[in-house]
Amino acid sequence: MSTEIEKAVHKAVNSKAKQPKRKHVRTLIIEVWNENSARSYFAEVAKRPIDTNDITAFKALTVTHKVLQEGPKQALIDGYYKLQWIDGLRDYWLRQGADRGYSGLVAEYGLFLHDKVTFHHRHTEFEGDISFEKFSKIHKFEEFEFEKCVEMISNLLDLQDSVFKLQNSIMEPRNVNDCKAGALIPLVLESYAIYSIVSQFISKLVARVDTMEQLKFIIERFYTQYTTLRDFYINANAIRSVSSVIAVPNLPVDPPQFTITKKADPKPRIRKGNTPVVSRREAPPPQNEFLTQAVSFQQQQQQQPPPQPFATAAAVQQPPPKNSFFHQPIPQHSFPPSPANNNWNPFAAQQQQQQQPPQPFATAAPVQQPPPNNSFFNQPTPQHSFPPSPANNNWN
Repeated sequence: MSTEIEKAVHKAVNSKAKQPKRKHVRTLIIEVWNENSARSYFAEVAKRPIDTNDITAFKALTVTHKVLQEGPKQALIDGYYKLQWIDGLRDYWLRQGADRGYSGLVAEYGLFLHDKVTFHHRHTEFEGDISFEKFSKIHKFEEFEFEKCVEMISNLLDLQDSVFKLQNSIMEPRNVNDCKAGALIPLVLESYAIYSIVSQFISKLVARVDTMEQLKFIIERFYTQYTTLRDFYINANAIRSVSSVIAVPNLPVDPPQFTITKKADPKPRIRKGNTPVVSRREAPPPQNEFLTQAVSFQQQQQQQPPPQPFATAAAVQQPPPKNSFFHQPIPQHSFPPSPANNNWNPFAAQQQQQQQPPQPFATAAPVQQPPPNNSFFNQPTPQHSFPPSPANNNWN
């Protein structure tokens, strides 16, 4: 057994009506952390006159509360094995009469420690100080099922009710001395830790439910405790021996509100092996007129049937149609004689063409006709006689 624990317990747990000094309590917490056990502490406390002096018993439970609150988790386990000792001390002073000095406070404090140790035995996720920061570093709230979360919140609210019963017993006479104020300090820290973590849990639960009916009972209970908790902090802050050691929280008049926020549509989950078929979107038509015509021409080419392959057999050459304009026989023309011929008349061909109407093109295969005799180019060269030269005196 450590001598430091023996000395610190002897100085902290005594019969003086003053709160235990912080330095002695701090020494006990450090030694419990060093041993990672509270067995030595409980063994040394049991040696004190806790069954004969009510002040000594009350201070022993106050120091035990601080050790369980700030010590390691193993201290909570050791405290669970000491439940019989805690319950025996409570029952003993309860039989002595609640009106006798601190006997009623010892009974109430023993009941609170019983509830705290039992809570930590059920919910090993929490540290002794019930800190939300320490809880979130190790655990995620989402990993717990909905029923488990509701159970934790309900048990935390039960522990908060035990805090209220004890603080009412301490502050009821309205003559809180320094010894009683020493018990209010860990109670303020405990109650605010419960309030903080419960409000965080309810906010996270509201985001997981569709209607508030599932959490209506818990939220109403939380609002009921909020008024009592705020009055407790106002009264504790008025006690100088409490406000000089810790900063008492100042809660607003209105409690926090819990509302359901609209959930976003969950993203579709793709299972392995079932790749969804993604339809490709057609490209928008180009805005340029030239590109528009090019795309239209390409679509027309895709809609047309594929070209027919060339015939493997020798194709029979068909003769061109006989009624074609370009296949008419070229007429044979004879050029007129030279103007040296004196019998040539230049107006004879024009007169003959005016007398004969033009022939239309034959639709059927025309029969080759010989060139007409009255053609301009086939006319016989007329015999012209030029007048005699002016030198001839007989020219009229």
